[in-house]
Amino acid sequence: MGHGKETPRQKMIGMMYLMLTAMLALNVSKEILDVFLVINEGIVKTNELFYQKNQSVYRAFDKQMSINPNKVKKWKEYADNVKKKADETYTFIEDLKREIITVADGSEPEALMHKEHILFEEIKGKDKTDAPAQVMIGDNEQGKAKDLKKKINEFREYCLKLIDNKHKDSALVHSIESGLNTKDPKVREGITETWEAQHFEHWPLMGTLVIMAGLQTNIRNAEAEMINYLYAHITEGELNFNKLEATVIPNSNYVIKGGQYEAAVFLAARDTTKPPTILIGPYDSTKKADGTYEYEMRGTNYETLPIEEGRGRYKRAATTPGNYVWQGLIRLTTPDGLTISKPFKQQYQVGEATAVVSPTKMNVFYLGLENPVDVSVPGFTPNQISINCTNASVSKTKKEWMITPKALGEVKLTVQVEISKGQRRAMGVKEFRVKPVPDPVPMVAGMRGGDISKNVLAAQQAVIAELPDFLFDLKFPVVSFTLYTSSKGFAIEETANSGAITTRQKEILRGLSINQKVIFENIKVKKPDGKIANIGSISFKVK
Repeated sequence: MGHGKETPRQKMIGMMYLMLTAMLALNVSKEILDVFLVINEGIVKTNELFYQKNQSVYRAFDKQMSINPNKVKKWKEYADNVKKKADETYTFIEDLKREIITVADGSEPEALMHKEHILFEEIKGKDKTDAPAQVMIGDNEQGKAKDLKKKINEFREYCLKLIDNKHKDSALVHSIESGLNTKDPKVREGITETWEAQHFEHWPLMGTLVIMAGLQTNIRNAEAEMINYLYAHITEGELNFNKLEATVIPNSNYVIKGGQYEAAVFLAARDTTKPPTILIGPYDSTKKADGTYEYEMRGTNYETLPIEEGRGRYKRAATTPGNYVWQGLIRLTTPDGLTISKPFKQQYQVGEATAVVSPTKMNVFYLGLENPVDVSVPGFTPNQISINCTNASVSKTKKEWMITPKALGEVKLTVQVEISKGQRRAMGVKEFRVKPVPDPVPMVAGMRGGDISKNVLAAQQAVIAELPDFLFDLKFPVVSFTLYTSSKGFAIEETANSGAITTRQKEILRGLSINQKVIFENIKVKKPDGKIANIGSISFKVK
């Protein structure tokens, strides 16, 4: 995204904003001010578009975090903090709008009957100038405009602090500083005016609301600029793909005497226009001042592998049983002309024929599930291999075996091979522990409880149950839960007979106040074996 550039829609909003200022300066009639309902509607839609686009960037952060958490974590945390501060400032302005309308139209105004958004066309005192000044300027100029200015300043300074030195004079910095500028205007004709008075004194109510919507646009725009800037750091300096590492894929790590060890060596997500150089032999590493390492081959007696379609082929004859280690460097030239060297080290074993059993996804078997297992015996084809199990049923797919335990305890897996027609030999026995499938974790808005924004909570559609970091992709449909909170000393409970949040429950959530607690309790799920389990509750505090 180009920093500091405006879309046609933003330019239009800016022109309407200037038009508003000019018309207000002329003290136009109340009927003319109603025209700015249209301007305000356009700005509100722009803010919503900003919000949706920003959400897509946050989702991209989440996706990259799942791919490479070590690299993405720092930048995602910065982006999350930007989101938090932007949302806080945006919501603060929205609350000030509501307060000004209440002062102008009295308690429970029609314009605020809808809890999620303001009905601007229902405002009675669109032309009142005292209400905005009363709230924002206040007595002795100690109104809430000072609090707003402080929040904008804090958000601006936090954003600027995240920008590295090489971007300090960039259009990004200019955009943040100008969009979140709270400096007092220059002295004109001997008159000194504060930022607070410039924005909120002597303006009709409807004009003030449009000005405040414009401030919200600036907040969302700064948020968008910053999170796109932070996201760009994830792939900065890379070779058009987000992960560069040496990859070695052997046909097998175990070789029968008389056979041959073979492995493919290549760069993951390689660039077909720039084949790598693969060097085999010992190498030395030197730690640089920035904490990274530089690698060089040791001496000159090393081997260069031939490259075929981006892959190097390493072959060694397996003549003697034993352990063998091989290593080297993969080199690639970047678009900037720099040479990147990635080290690798692999080992393989040459031995006599034995059975090899390796669980595909776990070190244990789970009760009631089909546990996939790869079984191979060097020197024998898959059609020559069979297995038997105690305390489990066995089935076979095209690629692997499925072991389904019958009870807790252990499973003994015996591997047999067909040596000749009608003659079989046991090649080994492997024991596995049998464990129950753990209960899932209830979640709302991707959280397990704690502080939560009222808007985020009110927007949720369902309570879900997940089993984080579990090796199987299992579904745990929620069959019922109870929403509990209290208001003015009275308990409020509402039960849903599925995971979906009911209409009545949504009304309760929308009616929550700041610091009010709400509990999703007695959350029951259907487990893979068909049994219903109560997985507890989660508690939130509205912020």
